[in-house]
Amino acid sequence: MARPPGMGRKFKGGKPPRPPPDDLIGTSAQKLVTTTQGIWEITKREGSLVRRFTKDGVDEIKQSFPYVWRLFKLVLALNPRRTVLLVIGRLVMSILPSTRLRVQGAFIDLVQDAIDYGKLDRTRLLRLASLHMLIHVLEEAISTLLESSNAVIERRLGEKLDLELMRAHLKLDLVSLADPAVTQKFQDAERVCRSTGNGGFQQIMQVVDVFTSVTGILSQVTTLSGLVSRRLWPLVLISTLRPLLHAAGMLGGGVFGARITDPLYQRMSTVKSFATNPSLRQEIKVFGLSDWLVKEYEAASTALGVVSLRFQREEGMWSNIGNFVEAFTTPALYITTALQSQKFKISLGTLNLLQSTTEQIIRSTSKLLTRSENVVSNWKVVQSFFECCDMAPAVHAPSGGGKDYETAEAADGRKGMKIEARNVRFAYPGQPEVLHDVNFTIQPGEMIAVVGYNGAGKSTIVKLLTRLFDCTSGELLLNGTNIREYHPEDLRKRTAVLFQDFGKFVPMTIRENIAVGNIPAAMYGHQFTIEQAAKSAGAASFVEALPKKYGTNLTKSREGHFQPVSTHDTASGDLSGGEWQKLALARGIFMRASQSDLLILDEPTASLDPKAEFDLFAQLREVRRERSCTTIFISHRFNTVVNADRIMVVEEGRVVEFGSHRELMDGEGVGRYRELYELSAGAFLEQESSREKKRPSTAVSVSTEQE
Repeated sequence: MARPPGMGRKFKGGKPPRPPPDDLIGTSAQKLVTTTQGIWEITKREGSLVRRFTKDGVDEIKQSFPYVWRLFKLVLALNPRRTVLLVIGRLVMSILPSTRLRVQGAFIDLVQDAIDYGKLDRTRLLRLASLHMLIHVLEEAISTLLESSNAVIERRLGEKLDLELMRAHLKLDLVSLADPAVTQKFQDAERVCRSTGNGGFQQIMQVVDVFTSVTGILSQVTTLSGLVSRRLWPLVLISTLRPLLHAAGMLGGGVFGARITDPLYQRMSTVKSFATNPSLRQEIKVFGLSDWLVKEYEAASTALGVVSLRFQREEGMWSNIGNFVEAFTTPALYITTALQSQKFKISLGTLNLLQSTTEQIIRSTSKLLTRSENVVSNWKVVQSFFECCDMAPAVHAPSGGGKDYETAEAADGRKGMKIEARNVRFAYPGQPEVLHDVNFTIQPGEMIAVVGYNGAGKSTIVKLLTRLFDCTSGELLLNGTNIREYHPEDLRKRTAVLFQDFGKFVPMTIRENIAVGNIPAAMYGHQFTIEQAAKSAGAASFVEALPKKYGTNLTKSREGHFQPVSTHDTASGDLSGGEWQKLALARGIFMRASQSDLLILDEPTASLDPKAEFDLFAQLREVRRERSCTTIFISHRFNTVVNADRIMVVEEGRVVEFGSHRELMDGEGVGRYRELYELSAGAFLEQESSREKKRPSTAVSVSTEQE
């Protein structure tokens, strides 16, 4: 099968670079370009290590560093002692390799003296052995300490970052989260919460590793400075150019993403997936598709021809130059050192130490450059995380906490929420306007039905009333006060809602799914219980029939997905559409336990049969009888709409009619409501007629018997 490219490679052939795909724009701090090779579309980071030292690169570091420092302070605050020990431990570990090399060189010198002079300095031998053992024990102890500290800090930091990002999600409103740029930023921020890759802990450790690498190189250079004569230093410096040259051509130009875009190869993959898909086997057998699938695969394969399925990779120019420099300088360094040893009587231990230290400096320099590039490239992710945490919701509370809410009362004594819309306009972020100059007045305690075709703007009005969004222009008044003057949370406590696209809290129990409608009432007890809410919504009958009743764990359908053993529950199950709707209605009714003044039902009977629908509205009337409230329900079923006090007809984002059923039916001319009602009645009568025709005729059967 075709595989994506190795990282940090340049590619032969293909089309000239072009801008990256839209779905990759904004996902990295790097500039991206896209080329095509064979069946692959390759997106790479543009530029090289040199770009890091330009004005743009420095500005990028300056912009991101405060966020990285903020992350480090967060780590330090979680566990100061372990964090300090972690940094110190890594610094010590960076110095120990050069110390070990010195001890090894001294060992070799000791053996050489014993061979040359026939005498062994036992005191020195024991001292070196003890020092070697001490270094080993110290490395093991520090490694164990670092491993323990890593695990503790990483776990605590992961939990903290998850919590902060969850708070940021919950703080924002639908307006902010509907912005694609905000969505992308949250996706980038999620990477900081990971325990691997570019997670927050790894980001900090990468920065620490850069500093410890510098410390290690300085320690190695100090060791080398006491061994190398001035004549050898140019060769030593030249030998360290290889990682620099390699990085200049490779770093910053690595592959960012790769995907197959060739339609013929995609056709082959699709046909193969059809042939091996268990869910399609019956259709393949019944429809006789086996030969057709094989021919389709062969045709696509033949048309594709000989195309590169893998990447042909080549080293960059700078990397090749680096390899040549290494091939020249390493033998030259050894030859020069050998000649110097003959002239200045350098010992074997010193030669070994010289060689090992030089190689270690080269490796450390290469690692330092790689880590530096990775650190700076990933800082943008940390910046995205804290920018998400600092975001403020677009729908915000007024200064001073907002005006206190008071229940309104109509002239006839009914109580609830009075609602007035004055020239309300609204458009979802980045979308055309969906509401145009909407005007209406709803009195306290009224039951209002909202009807209209799909997409007319009915559900949008509900979202404005619950202040999930603010209107673009115009005024929405609640009890004579602009809705913006109330605190959003206080307003929502006075509103009970059943959304058309209601949420399913899974995996959670039935009791919890109802309780989320009013957590305080569920936690601290209330005269109106969860069981009563389920009964009022018509959900009690099927819930009571379950083995665990309200303790039944609800799960999503997991066909084709792995189900962890730890979450398996023999008493769990899924509900039908109608049962879920009753459960969501019970949640909305339980929300009324907080004495809400507004009850909103968006398509409450969409999945209910006529009997359940009749019972629902009977229960709804009983709930309203207990305490008056303003009720708004959206429905396409006109047999329920006629029970409303007044009916609002919404068409293409405008309220075109508003009145009682009789007023709208008896009005002059043919209004929109009358048209919709007659269409609905006609469809109902047609269904009844069809049912009557399917029933056996009693008269015929009697006549037959008489014969």
